[in-house]
Amino acid sequence: TTKIVLQSGNETLTATGKRSLTPGFTAILSHASVDTSSVPALQKGDTVPFTDITVNQGETTPPAYLSESDLIEKMEKNGIG
Repeated sequence: TTKIVLQSGNETLTATGKRSLTPGFTAILSHASVDTSSVPALQKGDTVPFTDITVNQGETTPPAYLSESDLIEKMEKNGIG
């Protein structure tokens, strides 16, 4: 995760971005893949014009449970076990 902290007057704004380095379990459960978003490369002291500010709030949810037969099927399909 990359975090950028911006100061504008008395306001402090943050921007975060993330990317997956290894697919892990999402290689098998593609519907559970992590959303990635990037932030621009900045150096300390750079000036950034504000064009749009959006406030987001959300919750994460775990993937649905697999039955034993579903798990075995996915493992066989992906050459595991």
